[in-house]
Amino acid sequence: MKLCVVFAFAAVAVVAASGADVKSGSRSNLSVGFIGPQDRLLRSSRFSRMATDPSWLHFYGLFAPPGTRINAVRATQVGSQSPTVQISRGGVGFEFVSFEFRNAPGRGFTYDLEIWGR
Repeated sequence: MKLCVVFAFAAVAVVAASGADVKSGSRSNLSVGFIGPQDRLLRSSRFSRMATDPSWLHFYGLFAPPGTRINAVRATQVGSQSPTVQISRGGVGFEFVSFEFRNAPGRGFTYDLEIWGR
């Protein structure tokens, strides 16, 4: 009986953790949220910047179609230029997402961006 109770609590913890909203930190790739079976690709875009000597912040926003909510955000680096990306505003549960990119000094970058929802 005790084993069944422990198993039930473990199952609930796994389900709760899989649906948790993950905050974005600085990293080369970004994946926030969960793409469900009924979600669709709302927007996709490619964002790139040329190399600059100092490291600069670059901002870029995407909006979902009116009446839809974002369930997942993906930013995938193309190449290996060592930039970082994070979500600065919006994201999962909103109708928009704003990305903050930082290039490595003397390097440019390119990202493929996707927002999923319904």
